[in-house]
Amino acid sequence: MLWGPITVYLFSWTAFVDLNKPAAESIRSSLNTIPMLKRVRRCSTNFSNYQNHFNHVSNKTFYHQIYDCHAYDYPENYTCRIHFQDSEEVIEEPLDGTTSLGEFPWTVYLEERIGNGSFLYKCGGALVTSSAVVTAGHCIANARDHPERFAIIAGDWDRRHNQERLPSQRRSVSRIILHPEYYSGSLFNDIAVLILDIPLNDSLANIGNVCLPTQGSEFTESNCVLTSWGASPSNPSKEEPIQRFITMPLVESSTCEGRLRTNSTLGRRFRMHRSFICAGGKVGLDSCKGSGGSPLVCQRNGSYVLAGILSWGVSCGEGIPVVFTNVAVQSSWVTRVIDSLDDNVVHFV
Repeated sequence: MLWGPITVYLFSWTAFVDLNKPAAESIRSSLNTIPMLKRVRRCSTNFSNYQNHFNHVSNKTFYHQIYDCHAYDYPENYTCRIHFQDSEEVIEEPLDGTTSLGEFPWTVYLEERIGNGSFLYKCGGALVTSSAVVTAGHCIANARDHPERFAIIAGDWDRRHNQERLPSQRRSVSRIILHPEYYSGSLFNDIAVLILDIPLNDSLANIGNVCLPTQGSEFTESNCVLTSWGASPSNPSKEEPIQRFITMPLVESSTCEGRLRTNSTLGRRFRMHRSFICAGGKVGLDSCKGSGGSPLVCQRNGSYVLAGILSWGVSCGEGIPVVFTNVAVQSSWVTRVIDSLDDNVVHFV
């Protein structure tokens, strides 16, 4: 059954460090003793004139550690979050699992206020500036004229706990801009921009924007990652409390079209739209209920670039590719929407 806004299923960072330095040796030691820690951050790609400074942060409650860089560590040409793989110590990553606090700092989630005044988890999203979030249009289409019903939570990791080592930030949504060619029946152009009432403080390591692709660029990368709090195939009826990641290779458009035709109720007349991009398709590796709007990022030139916003799928974990909104088709529109925000800059890769 097609899962979208009207059905039940709407639906690393590893750093280059100098391992010869004493401080880095302590990092290596910690890496070997804390099983959950597999990535550390590097703040810049400029090796010749920039030296990394790592702040050792320990969270014994959740048995993981991270190393984060603070605002004063960012070089002048710092743009969007950059992640690298340690060239000396390559660690085999699982195809899915739990992220670390601040590992994907652009991943946010959207809450909607219900009748009694409380807020409930709604969808995922991606931070593209300190004041703007990109999400799926179907997440907000029915309330596009009521931004006061929504809030964005950035920098969170475990939604059950409010006292994490790096604090999350909550912002009200002041404006909703739904793509003018969004169509709920087919989910064409399923994308929206949410403007926050107050800019986020992105000087903390767990909050930062993702790079946007240049308009019309094509993704051929295979090392793409979906991050969300959406339900997993093992428990498809309930969202996850802790942020998860799933590695999802991109699927060529014609291949995706064929698999959706033959493995679902869409039938032979289904056609891929230019605003669609597909990824995934491995049995048991999927993100289900509550994953709408979540970001799919791919590594490009050393950066993670926003390739897709999760839109819809026809199953949960059954090995059929998932359909995302193709952000490269929408980059110019996103940029125009937030051009009026003088204190924000969108970065492209």
